[in-house]
Formats: sequence, structure tokens, C-alpha cells
Amino acid sequence: MNFKNLQFFDGGFGSLLQKRGLQPGEKPEAWNISHPDAVLAIHKEYLQAGSDIITTNTFGANALKYDDPASVIRAGVQVAKQAVAQVGHGKVALDIGPTGKLLEPFGPLGFEDCVDLFKQQIGAGCSQADLIIIETMSDLQEARAAVLAAKETCSLPIFVTLSFGEDGRLLTGASVEVAVAVLEGMGVDAIGLNCGLGPVEMLPLAKRMAAVTSLPIILNPNAGMPVLENGETVYKITPEIYAQAVGELLKVGVAFVGGCCGTTPAYIKALHTAFSQYPYVVPTEKSRTVIASNTKTVVLEDKPVVIGERINPTGKPKLKEALRNADLDYV
Repeated sequence: MNFKNLQFFDGGFGSLLQKRGLQPGEKPEAWNISHPDAVLAIHKEYLQAGSDIITTNTFGANALKYDDPASVIRAGVQVAKQAVAQVGHGKVALDIGPTGKLLEPFGPLGFEDCVDLFKQQIGAGCSQADLIIIETMSDLQEARAAVLAAKETCSLPIFVTLSFGEDGRLLTGASVEVAVAVLEGMGVDAIGLNCGLGPVEMLPLAKRMAAVTSLPIILNPNAGMPVLENGETVYKITPEIYAQAVGELLKVGVAFVGGCCGTTPAYIKALHTAFSQYPYVVPTEKSRTVIASNTKTVVLEDKPVVIGERINPTGKPKLKEALRNADLDYV
């Protein structure tokens, strides 16, 4: 990916469909077939506001929610391509969101079953897309499953954005450093943060990510933190204030920026107006060697790393006996 300037994603989508009549409980991706003109109009608004990359309306279009997700996904990619053709610029990112089910051992979905679900989605839409964006992932295992599915299905660039809490961890415990080690090791093309946090709250995590990754960084924050008013979720930050706050984010070294919940074409226009000449930044090569679990990392540097051997049975007759008898409580 050779870009000269900062690249702009689009922003929120579901709330814009709601303004056009999407009802509570109605599946937004179904509008790719039932209301393609509305979906097309939103894509065009973002492109005209300055988006370089638009995401397809396919976030939740998987077989757990749709009897025929492939037709919904194909329609979503086609309408996005139509918007690009009509406006005259832009790339289409096939949008892949979480399945809505937790993976084992936290939930009922097996890892390989999750990979198969993502393969169905990606296989249905990748032939017409320019890249894949795996977004709003709060479980590193699910993100891994989606990346594996993408790599086994197509050869498009793979972008991944994760949704962290204010505690700096994913829902299932992974830190920024763990996520970077795992996903960079899997060979994704860009990595970043989206949803959950506004640009101010996202800044500390963005700094941590920039400190450890060698990949281009994507930042798509919410329009501030959500506030509940009269039973409705609202976002208080204006497009101008949003752009100012994102300006602080860009200082950590960012290649792609856009918006998530609460943002509209006005927010993207404010970003584009302020930062269209900002350079496309790839972090410096970190040359780190890292071992990662789902929640911890160990960096192999110049000093030795001690590896414990507490379950080596040599010279431990009670442990030997416990292993022979499958006494896992003792082990």
C-alpha cells in the first residue's frame, strides 16, 4: 500500500439508516436488498465528504443472523462499488464485524466453526472489494479466526481494528501489546482501534500501539463517549471539536483515520478539511521478538528469559504418580 497522504475512512452507518427509517430490531444489512438507494446515498455522502475508503453495509451479515448472508453481502459490495463509480474515487472495504457469539470457553461457539462463518462472509464479498476490514473486535480469538478465514479465502489486504475498554483491555483480557504481537505475527496489513472510546480516551491506547507495532495504524473513534438522554444514546462532540481531538491522535503516527458510532459525513468532512495534506505515516520497524498468550507478552531481548519447569516430573515421585493417574488437581 503506497499512499502519500493520510487516508480517510467513513464514519457511522446504522444511525444514518435509522434517520432514513430503519426500525428498532430491523437488520441494517437487509437494506442492501430492500433499500439499496438509501445505502447508496450514505456511501456517496461519505465519499463526497472526503472518505478515501468506504466500508460495506455488511458488519453483521453472517449465517447466525441471516438465512442467506451471501446475497446480502454481495448486494452490499455492489452498492458500495456503485457509489465509488458515481462519485469517481474511493476504495471499498468489505466490512466484517463480530459474530455476536462468544467463543469457547467463554461462550458456545467453537473456534473452527467461527472460522467457517467468516469464510462464508469473506468468500461472498471479496471478489469485488479492494480490502477487508475486520472491525470492532473485542475478543482476540475471534479476531484471529477472522484473519485466518481471510487468508484462507482471498489475497486482499487485511485491516483489523479492535475495540478496547478504558482499562486498556479487550473484553476477554488481551492488552494492546498482546493484540499487536498476535495480529502482526499473523501478517495483517494494518492494525488499529475503533469504537468504544472517543478520540480523547483513545489517545493513551494509540500511544501504546504506536510504541510496539511496525504496521500502519488505523484510528476510528466514536464521537466522544455516549450519554443517555431521554432514553436515547447521544454523542456530544461536534465535528469541529472531534477534528481537534483527532489532531492529537495523529501525532502518534497514523496512516488511516475516520469515525465510528455517532460520527456522520460532517465529521469526516471536518477531518478531511483539517488534515487532507497530513502525511501517511507508517511506524518505524520495531524488530521485536515476542511470545504472546491471550493476555500476556514476553519480549525476548538481550537478557536471558527464565522458563520455569515446575511440571518436569524428573526427581518428583509424587508428580510422576499424579501424571500416571491423571490426578490433575495435584498437577
